[in-house]
Amino acid sequence: MSGMDIRLIRAFVAVAEHGNYHKAAEVLHLTQPALSKQIQALEQQIGGNLFQRGRHGAALSELGHQLYSSANELLEQHHRFLLYAQDIQKKSHERLCIGFGISSFNNVPAWINTFQSQQPDTEISVSHIPSSVQCNLLVTRELHIGFVRLPAAESLNSLLIKRENLRLAVPSDKNLQQKSVLDLLLSNSILQMNPTQSPCLAEQTALYLQKNGIITQPLSVTDDIHALLALVAAGCRWLPLAMVSHCYQKASVISCLRAWSYAIRKQASQVGILVWSGTLS
Repeated sequence: MSGMDIRLIRAFVAVAEHGNYHKAAEVLHLTQPALSKQIQALEQQIGGNLFQRGRHGAALSELGHQLYSSANELLEQHHRFLLYAQDIQKKSHERLCIGFGISSFNNVPAWINTFQSQQPDTEISVSHIPSSVQCNLLVTRELHIGFVRLPAAESLNSLLIKRENLRLAVPSDKNLQQKSVLDLLLSNSILQMNPTQSPCLAEQTALYLQKNGIITQPLSVTDDIHALLALVAAGCRWLPLAMVSHCYQKASVISCLRAWSYAIRKQASQVGILVWSGTLS
C-alpha cells in the first residue's frame, strides 16, 4: 500500500460523523462528487467498503466501524504534528543570535536595546565572541549576526560600520616628550593579544611593523585586552600594540591604570557587521 493522503482520512471521518455526503462535503468545502471520489480512493487503497449507502444517507460498514477510531487518532496526531512544527518554526524565527567582540563593545548594546524596543517579541541572545570564532559560527549558521573586525570570509556578507585607529599603550612612567611612536616600538618589546583569539588585530599589527621596517616578534601572553593593559600598567617592560580606544576612550581613565594611549593614525582598522550569505529565516 502506498502512502495515504491525510485528506482521504479526513473525508472518511467527516462522512462518518455526519452520516451524509452532502453535509460532509459542505463542512470540507468540497463538491459532493469530489468527496465521493476521495472515499472511493480510500476504499480502493484499503480493499473494502467503508459505508453502506441508503435512502437515509451513509452508514458505516463493519470495516468502517473498525477503522473509525484509528482514523480519528490519525487526524489528531496529524494536527499535533502541525502545531509542533509551527511552534518550532516560530521559535526559530523569533530567536536572534548575535555575536560581538571588544571592537564593538560601545555600540552593540545600545543598538540591541533599540532593536528590542521595536521588536519586543524577538528573543535575542548576545555573546561576547572573538571575531574568528564568530565567522566560523556564521558559516555554520549557529550565529545570525556578528560584529567583527574585517576582512571577512567570502561566504559572508559584510557591511562596514566604523573605522578605528590602531593605538599603542605604554606605562605612564615612560618619558614620551622626546619620543615618537616608532622610537618606542624600536626600543621596547611589544606585547599583543593571542593571535588565535584576535587574528585580524595580529595581522594589522604585523602589517604596521612591516611597513615601518620594525623587525620584531610581538609577545602573546594573554587572550584578554584588560589583562594586557593591566600588565602594562603594572610596569612590565613590554608594550602592547592593541585596539584600546573602544575600551578606554578618555586619557584620564587610562591614567588610572597607569598607562597612556598613543594613536597610530597611519594604520586603521575596520569593524563590520556580518551575516551568512544565505537568506536569514
